[in-house]
Amino acid sequence: MSHLLIAIINMSISASCVALIVIPVRFLLKKSPRKYSYMLWAVVFFRLIFPFSIKLPVSAVPVQPQPIPFDIAYADNPHIQSGLPVFDDTINTVIVNTLPTVAHENSLNPMQIILQIGAYLWLSGVIVLFLYTVISYIRLKSIVQFAFRTENNVYEISYTHTPFVLGFIRPKIYIPSGLKNKEKEYEYIIKHEQTHIKRLDYLIKPLAFFITVIHWFNPLAWISYALMVKDMEISADENVISLSPVDIRSDYSISLLTLSVKKYGLLSPLAFGEIGVKERVKNVLKFKKPAFWISGLAFIIVVAAVFLLIGNQLSGDNYNAIGLDKNDNSINNSETLPETTLSPSDKPNSETNILYENKNTETALTSELSTSESSPNQTTTSNGSASVVAGDTIKFGAYDWRVLDIQNGKALILSDRIIEQRAYNEEFVDTTWETCTLRKYLNNEFYNKFSTVDKARIAETRVVNSDNPWFGTEGGNDTTDKIFLLSINEVVKYFGDSGQLGNRLRDDVYLTIIDDQYNTARIAYGLSGAEDNWWLRSPGLLDHSSSINASASIVDIHGYIEIDGSTFGRNERNIRGIRPALWLNLE
Repeated sequence: MSHLLIAIINMSISASCVALIVIPVRFLLKKSPRKYSYMLWAVVFFRLIFPFSIKLPVSAVPVQPQPIPFDIAYADNPHIQSGLPVFDDTINTVIVNTLPTVAHENSLNPMQIILQIGAYLWLSGVIVLFLYTVISYIRLKSIVQFAFRTENNVYEISYTHTPFVLGFIRPKIYIPSGLKNKEKEYEYIIKHEQTHIKRLDYLIKPLAFFITVIHWFNPLAWISYALMVKDMEISADENVISLSPVDIRSDYSISLLTLSVKKYGLLSPLAFGEIGVKERVKNVLKFKKPAFWISGLAFIIVVAAVFLLIGNQLSGDNYNAIGLDKNDNSINNSETLPETTLSPSDKPNSETNILYENKNTETALTSELSTSESSPNQTTTSNGSASVVAGDTIKFGAYDWRVLDIQNGKALILSDRIIEQRAYNEEFVDTTWETCTLRKYLNNEFYNKFSTVDKARIAETRVVNSDNPWFGTEGGNDTTDKIFLLSINEVVKYFGDSGQLGNRLRDDVYLTIIDDQYNTARIAYGLSGAEDNWWLRSPGLLDHSSSINASASIVDIHGYIEIDGSTFGRNERNIRGIRPALWLNLE
């Protein structure tokens, strides 16, 4: 249910921004018929209930369609990226300062617990308000059963002092007893209520109310609902006055004042009671039939506002035509090529190595051979015997390593476990693999932990640093390394390709992770034996609050590949596990 809560909150954030734009636009339309202000609220309630993002070339909505990522419950460094720097910094600072550090030995992290509690609180609020609405409606229905019909669908009742409309399929107008004897007041009020019925307001208002109930925690949702109802009533008043061949403003105002009574609460959220009488009387007395050009201009403003607010802008900077990495053509091929090469003459093997599970075998890297035949992913010595195959677990230096690939007498190996935890970069600055402090550590301090003999066997590798395949974040210059981290493409190649990497569409903004049948194969364990996250060298999503590249992709504790990545350099919570990779000379 936490995913549902995140979706609701994301819609609420987007709709709140739209409401904050609609309110001043509504003020600009003050001189025009109120029906145009009434129309504007449709886009607010659409954004409150429609869970998908409409991508348009132009949009006035400043927030991202998914400010809160759906995987925030599983992130060691939970954060939001709404596109509003002040809002993001405030919320993210609160998260950092209030949430305890994630303990990986626990099955739940603090954010998961908070979201679960929040989801139950949200659902409780929805249930309470829904029950209140249903009970109010049932009570009102029990009262109107004593009403008697005066004409057509008009009924007179002695239990109310204000007229209202009730019903969904065949709505009825209920008026206070004795009103029919006041000819002018009766005529105006009936026309007003008939306007509501003609415009289907008796369906629009309950629908808007139920949408507001879903977002009961959002004050702007309630403000939008109240202003929409006010515009609905005033526009109905204006409609009655406009259709009259004579000036009835004075008589109409008197009828409103006559029916005004002190309210102690809503008659029912699903019924129409005459509310806001004071403002309605003022508007009626000042109302004049607008000039044609005023109505025309107001209509253009409403249409433009709806177009600019109903969707989010296409992000041409971060995506190419189908949302894939502009610099990486290998994703579109049936076979992904490794992004680390030993020399320009080396070519990858034709077979893709998929490691479904850890091998139990441990092979020593010696010249002694165990078999007499070799395979495309086997290395052999001069006498033709095989020594190491892809999928083996070998011992090199102080660590166990998993063999991912064999090429020209060399093996691409990855540490079988997470060897330690470090930050990708120690400062929150624009960073790529070329400039990060983790690369410096691996190729200096960590490299120097190997003996002189072992160092001689580690091949120098040209590392290709592609852009982020989904978000287009620049990967930076290629590097030459002894030791490196795997990229997103390499993890997909060697741990299993379900097709998700290459098939994400540009407008699929909610998808930020690869979650497939190979999750289990990608899970890594720390020295303590608990699952842990591990860094990839590929860049993550640009930080919206600062527009810098300050994140790197990771594989999380569930084996999901987080393409949007995890930020680094903010605090001690930004450390992740390290699984070094290198090309090893076997001969």
